[in-house]
Amino acid sequence: MTETQLPYKLVKGALTPSQCSAYIKWIDKYATKDQFRKGYSLLGMPTENLFDENINFLQPLRVVLRKVETFFRSNYEMQYEFGMKRFYGNIMDTGAENPAHDDDGDYYDGKPDVELHYSCILMLNSDYEGGELYFQHHGVEVKLEAGDLIMFRGNAENLHGVRPIKEGKRYNFIFFYRDYIPTEETIANS
Repeated sequence: MTETQLPYKLVKGALTPSQCSAYIKWIDKYATKDQFRKGYSLLGMPTENLFDENINFLQPLRVVLRKVETFFRSNYEMQYEFGMKRFYGNIMDTGAENPAHDDDGDYYDGKPDVELHYSCILMLNSDYEGGELYFQHHGVEVKLEAGDLIMFRGNAENLHGVRPIKEGKRYNFIFFYRDYIPTEETIANS
Protein backbone atom coordinates (compact mmCIF):
# COMPACT_ATOMS: atom_id res chain seq x y z
CA MET A 1 0.00 0.00 0.00
CA THR A 2 1.21 3.50 -0.73
CA GLU A 3 0.96 6.21 1.92
CA THR A 4 -2.05 7.75 0.15
CA GLN A 5 -3.88 4.40 0.39
CA LEU A 6 -3.16 3.78 4.08
CA PRO A 7 -6.20 3.86 6.39
CA TYR A 8 -4.38 6.22 8.78
CA LYS A 9 -2.03 9.19 9.08
CA LEU A 10 1.12 8.56 11.15
CA VAL A 11 3.18 11.42 12.57
CA LYS A 12 6.54 10.62 14.18
CA GLY A 13 7.90 12.67 17.12
CA ALA A 14 4.65 14.37 18.14
CA LEU A 15 5.99 14.45 21.73
CA THR A 16 9.57 14.54 22.99
CA PRO A 17 11.01 11.63 25.01
CA SER A 18 10.89 13.72 28.21
CA GLN A 19 7.23 14.62 27.61
CA CYS A 20 6.40 10.95 27.01
CA SER A 21 8.21 9.98 30.22
CA ALA A 22 6.32 12.60 32.27
CA TYR A 23 2.96 11.41 30.94
CA ILE A 24 3.84 7.75 31.64
CA LYS A 25 4.55 8.65 35.28
CA TRP A 26 1.26 10.55 35.50
CA ILE A 27 -0.76 7.68 34.02
CA ASP A 28 1.03 5.14 36.25
CA LYS A 29 0.21 7.19 39.33
CA TYR A 30 -3.48 7.81 38.65
CA ALA A 31 -4.77 5.04 36.35
CA THR A 32 -7.23 2.50 37.74
CA LYS A 33 -7.95 -1.04 36.58
CA ASP A 34 -10.52 -1.23 33.79
CA GLN A 35 -13.53 -3.15 35.10
CA PHE A 36 -14.40 -4.53 31.65
CA ARG A 37 -11.08 -5.49 30.07
CA LYS A 38 -8.43 -7.70 31.64
CA GLY A 39 -4.95 -6.20 31.67
CA TYR A 40 -6.09 -2.62 31.09
CA SER A 41 -5.73 0.40 33.35
CA LEU A 42 -7.23 3.77 32.44
CA LEU A 43 -6.82 7.39 33.45
CA GLY A 44 -9.77 9.52 32.46
CA MET A 45 -10.63 13.14 33.05
CA PRO A 46 -13.25 15.55 31.74
CA THR A 47 -12.30 16.82 28.29
CA GLU A 48 -12.71 20.43 29.42
CA ASN A 49 -9.74 19.92 31.79
CA LEU A 50 -7.56 19.00 28.83
CA PHE A 51 -8.20 22.42 27.30
CA ASP A 52 -7.82 24.38 30.56
CA GLU A 53 -4.90 26.73 29.85
CA ASN A 54 -4.21 26.91 33.61
CA ILE A 55 -3.07 23.28 33.63
CA ASN A 56 0.44 23.77 32.20
CA PHE A 57 1.30 20.06 32.40
CA LEU A 58 -1.20 19.38 29.60
CA GLN A 59 0.12 22.07 27.24
CA PRO A 60 2.08 19.63 25.02
CA LEU A 61 -1.12 17.61 24.53
CA ARG A 62 -3.06 20.75 23.59
CA VAL A 63 -0.47 21.55 20.92
CA VAL A 64 -0.75 18.04 19.47
CA LEU A 65 -4.55 18.04 19.59
CA ARG A 66 -4.86 21.35 17.74
CA LYS A 67 -2.96 19.63 14.90
CA VAL A 68 -5.16 16.53 15.18
CA GLU A 69 -8.34 18.59 14.90
CA THR A 70 -6.93 20.46 11.91
CA PHE A 71 -6.07 17.14 10.24
CA PHE A 72 -9.55 15.69 10.73
CA ARG A 73 -11.32 18.87 9.61
CA SER A 74 -9.06 19.18 6.54
CA ASN A 75 -9.28 15.54 5.43
CA TYR A 76 -12.89 14.60 6.19
CA GLU A 77 -16.13 16.34 5.36
CA MET A 78 -17.79 17.16 8.67
CA GLN A 79 -21.56 17.32 8.38
CA TYR A 80 -22.80 18.10 11.87
CA GLU A 81 -21.09 19.17 15.10
CA PHE A 82 -17.44 18.17 15.43
CA GLY A 83 -15.50 17.95 18.69
CA MET A 84 -13.72 15.75 21.19
CA LYS A 85 -15.93 13.11 22.80
CA ARG A 86 -13.50 11.72 25.38
CA PHE A 87 -9.91 10.81 26.03
CA TYR A 88 -7.96 8.72 28.45
CA GLY A 89 -4.50 7.51 29.33
CA ASN A 90 -4.20 3.79 28.74
CA ILE A 91 -1.94 1.03 30.03
CA MET A 92 -2.07 -2.42 28.44
CA ASP A 93 -0.24 -5.05 30.52
CA THR A 94 1.42 -8.20 29.19
CA GLY A 95 -1.32 -10.44 27.77
CA ALA A 96 -3.82 -7.63 27.12
CA GLU A 97 -5.22 -7.18 23.63
CA ASN A 98 -8.03 -5.32 21.90
CA PRO A 99 -9.88 -7.30 19.20
CA ALA A 100 -10.84 -5.61 15.93
CA HIS A 101 -13.69 -3.18 16.51
CA ASP A 102 -15.61 -0.25 15.11
CA ASP A 103 -15.62 2.92 17.25
CA ASP A 104 -18.89 4.02 15.63
CA GLY A 105 -20.50 0.80 16.89
CA ASP A 106 -20.49 1.57 20.61
CA TYR A 107 -23.87 1.77 22.32
CA TYR A 108 -24.82 3.78 25.39
CA ASP A 109 -27.82 5.60 26.84
CA GLY A 110 -28.27 8.97 25.19
CA LYS A 111 -26.13 8.15 22.14
CA PRO A 112 -26.92 10.54 19.28
CA ASP A 113 -28.68 9.07 16.23
CA VAL A 114 -25.65 10.08 14.16
CA GLU A 115 -22.18 9.80 15.74
CA LEU A 116 -19.16 9.34 13.46
CA HIS A 117 -15.88 8.64 15.27
CA TYR A 118 -12.41 9.93 14.44
CA SER A 119 -9.77 8.22 16.53
CA CYS A 120 -6.27 9.17 17.55
CA ILE A 121 -3.58 7.30 19.50
CA LEU A 122 -0.56 9.08 20.95
CA MET A 123 2.07 6.48 21.90
CA LEU A 124 4.21 7.12 24.99
CA ASN A 125 6.70 4.22 25.04
CA SER A 126 8.55 1.81 22.79
CA ASP A 127 9.78 -0.77 25.33
CA TYR A 128 7.09 -3.42 24.83
CA GLU A 129 6.79 -6.46 22.57
CA GLY A 130 3.69 -7.23 20.50
CA GLY A 131 0.88 -4.72 20.77
CA GLU A 132 0.81 -3.79 17.09
CA LEU A 133 -2.14 -1.68 15.98
CA TYR A 134 -3.80 -3.47 13.08
CA PHE A 135 -6.42 -2.59 10.50
CA GLN A 136 -8.31 -5.79 9.74
CA HIS A 137 -9.81 -4.96 6.34
CA HIS A 138 -6.58 -3.46 5.04
CA GLY A 139 -4.09 -6.15 6.14
CA VAL A 140 -1.91 -3.49 7.77
CA GLU A 141 -0.11 -3.55 11.14
CA VAL A 142 1.76 -0.67 12.75
CA LYS A 143 4.25 -0.96 15.62
CA LEU A 144 3.88 2.41 17.36
CA GLU A 145 6.85 3.95 19.15
CA ALA A 146 7.20 6.66 21.79
CA GLY A 147 6.03 10.00 20.40
CA ASP A 148 4.07 8.48 17.48
CA LEU A 149 0.67 9.96 16.72
CA ILE A 150 -1.74 7.99 14.55
CA MET A 151 -5.10 9.32 13.33
CA PHE A 152 -7.86 7.44 11.51
CA ARG A 153 -11.57 7.17 10.93
CA GLY A 154 -12.90 4.61 13.43
CA ASN A 155 -15.73 3.13 11.36
CA ALA A 156 -16.80 -0.32 10.12
CA GLU A 157 -14.73 0.05 6.94
CA ASN A 158 -11.69 0.63 9.15
CA LEU A 159 -11.95 -2.12 11.79
CA HIS A 160 -8.91 -1.85 14.04
CA GLY A 161 -7.48 -3.52 17.13
CA VAL A 162 -4.31 -4.16 19.12
CA ARG A 163 -2.42 -7.46 19.01
CA PRO A 164 -1.62 -9.12 22.37
CA ILE A 165 1.13 -7.54 24.44
CA LYS A 166 3.85 -10.20 24.61
CA GLU A 167 6.16 -8.42 27.04
CA GLY A 168 6.15 -5.16 28.97
CA LYS A 169 3.46 -2.50 29.18
CA ARG A 170 2.07 -0.36 26.36
CA TYR A 171 1.33 3.26 27.39
CA ASN A 172 -0.65 5.67 25.28
CA PHE A 173 -3.32 8.33 25.14
CA ILE A 174 -6.47 7.62 23.16
CA PHE A 175 -8.57 10.53 21.90
CA PHE A 176 -12.00 10.15 20.36
CA TYR A 177 -13.47 12.93 18.26
CA ARG A 178 -16.94 12.77 16.77
CA ASP A 179 -19.10 14.40 14.13
CA TYR A 180 -22.60 14.10 15.54
CA ILE A 181 -26.11 15.45 15.75
CA PRO A 182 -26.46 16.78 19.32
CA THR A 183 -29.28 15.42 21.46
CA GLU A 184 -30.90 17.13 24.43
CA GLU A 185 -28.66 14.99 26.68
CA THR A 186 -25.42 15.84 24.86
CA ILE A 187 -26.34 19.55 24.92
CA ALA A 188 -27.11 19.37 28.67
CA ASN A 189 -23.77 17.64 29.35
CA SER A 190 -21.72 20.17 27.34
